[in-house]
Amino acid sequence: MSLNQKIPSITSLKQSAKRLASKDAISLHKAFNRIANQYGFTHWSLLLKHFNAKQIDSIKSIWQSLLPGEMLLLSAKKDSGKMSLALNIVALALNESIPVKYLSMYVDKVSVLSRLHLIANENKVKLWQDAKLLLVEDGPTNEANLLEKIQKCNPGSLIVIDYLQAIHTHTNHTQKYQDLFCAIKSQCHHNNLMILVLSQVTDDLPLESLDYLIGGRNICRHFSHVLHIESHAGENGAIQRELSLLKSTHYPKQKAILQFDPANFRFLCKT
Repeated sequence: MSLNQKIPSITSLKQSAKRLASKDAISLHKAFNRIANQYGFTHWSLLLKHFNAKQIDSIKSIWQSLLPGEMLLLSAKKDSGKMSLALNIVALALNESIPVKYLSMYVDKVSVLSRLHLIANENKVKLWQDAKLLLVEDGPTNEANLLEKIQKCNPGSLIVIDYLQAIHTHTNHTQKYQDLFCAIKSQCHHNNLMILVLSQVTDDLPLESLDYLIGGRNICRHFSHVLHIESHAGENGAIQRELSLLKSTHYPKQKAILQFDPANFRFLCKT
């Protein structure tokens, strides 16, 4: 089932139900059902069933799972398609007139825009830039500079940080990463931002452990979702990517196969 609107997290819905029960002096059970009614469900149990059955199996479903005030971490080995996947999400956001700031610390601005031209259409990209919906910045970025750029974003914007390892030149500054992402998360909540962070994987460590992440597995507590993408051998030479949802505050862990077209860098559901 696909969401036709962005439903807040189960945690926030429970909080809303508790406030409603207190305000209207009704039972918590009735309050839960009223909250479910607001999103088209007749009972709270049906809303929960919907969340539990949610499949993260397309670019659109990934985008719909990222709510204002949340951060998503996308990890992959080199040349597995994390930048392309991020730009597919960027195109969906821009189609909804949501401002996007793409902060590239490794790939130059021209290369980022060239790939987006293939994914979305060059004329569309120009219109987004002219409307000041899309801003791509490249070059080295330190912690203070990164926070300043995030603070300047319009509320409700999508921010892409490409990529995690480029913020520091050494991998042993675990506490610095923790402090930095604590500050980024605070800005994310305060301005209802949606932040997508790319991370390159180099170690052959179990994905489920999340030990492969620079900054340590504890950095994951700042993210509502952690996704990993890797190359997958398809039938008859098909180019595919396996998407693993390793952590989510809303949905169960799961895997999906996406078709990848290297000619236009687009991802499609496996047929």
